[in-house]
Amino acid sequence: MTPKYVFILLFVLQLRLISAQNLLLNPGFEAYTVCPGDVFSLCDVWQYNNIVDTSTGFVGGTYHYLNSCATGDWDTPSNYLGYQVPHSGNGYVSVSLGTIYQELTNTLVADAYYRFEMYVNIANVNFCRLDWSTNFAMFATPTSLPDLEFSSLTTQWIHTENYSTIVPTFANLENVSDTIHWHKIGGCFRAKGDEKFITITLNKFDFEASCEVGAFIFFLIDDVLIEAVAPDEPISIDTTKCMDKPLILNAAKLLNVADTTKAQCAWNDDVQTFERALLLSGDYQAKITDECGEKVLNLSVSDIACGCQIFVPNIITPNNDNQNDTFIPYISCTNATIENYSFKIFDRWGTLIFASNDPLQPWDGTYRGKPVEGVFVWILNFDAVKPSGREPV
Repeated sequence: MTPKYVFILLFVLQLRLISAQNLLLNPGFEAYTVCPGDVFSLCDVWQYNNIVDTSTGFVGGTYHYLNSCATGDWDTPSNYLGYQVPHSGNGYVSVSLGTIYQELTNTLVADAYYRFEMYVNIANVNFCRLDWSTNFAMFATPTSLPDLEFSSLTTQWIHTENYSTIVPTFANLENVSDTIHWHKIGGCFRAKGDEKFITITLNKFDFEASCEVGAFIFFLIDDVLIEAVAPDEPISIDTTKCMDKPLILNAAKLLNVADTTKAQCAWNDDVQTFERALLLSGDYQAKITDECGEKVLNLSVSDIACGCQIFVPNIITPNNDNQNDTFIPYISCTNATIENYSFKIFDRWGTLIFASNDPLQPWDGTYRGKPVEGVFVWILNFDAVKPSGREPV
């Protein structure tokens, strides 16, 4: 007799529509009081630090606000730095020697994780060739930072000494030399708890010796983001394995951690690898910690007489983030095929909202074309059949 597999379980449909708030005002450099018309124009909210040449006493800066409201040199997309369409909206800023900064809308919370992002591009027209080791830095500090102090030599600028002792909250390690495309750079950081200002500048000023004093390289900046990283809800999975076979799994894949080079994994039985083979049934927990916080996997493993292994998620989040957007049982049968497959989902009132006889057809979280949410019951039936005939697996 062919074994029939029937499973009934409750699961919860969660629409995780967490709206993260940007802690910066005017992040896309759109708002302005006066349309830009000179070298030192800057948009609303954002401020700038000057550069101070300790050898000559010169005080100035190289920052420009560019917006389509202007004409000529300060327009977008065409201006005296070349041609570049804003990443979004109508405006962006350029920065060379000097900084831009602003006060955050809220002081950062101690030990909370935050995400920093911005889009950068190197200007088409520049007045100096650059050693491409230049990258960007973001400083999150309790107070605004002072002006940058430099000492000019015959042919080059030297990196400021008064910033060299301040460790950047984020430093971009990728060289940006593209004059055509915008590049998103950024990452996560853990707050100390007193940060109220952010300052953006170049992290290095290693210009080639052929540069004249006052000849600069310009980078364009648009769409800056500082937001709190919402803690991930633990993911709980109930699954089975064959009594005499190990269950091989990868915690990083189950928790959607794409980059494991900056992450650490710790299981409740002292295993520290992302991928492992579970020999025994029982309850397991894996915690993965990276620069954006901690993710938790709770795994309950039961032994069954194989046959077939069945894994069914207990959550669906159809928000188009490529993570748990659909719901489908995963069935693996040893030396057997699946026949008479039936998968049905009912809402709490018993209404059938999804049915399929195709093992490859997932549910997309909708009923009659509209998204639904709540608690649901699913029923799975199938026969496992060996190639030699309808005999037990």
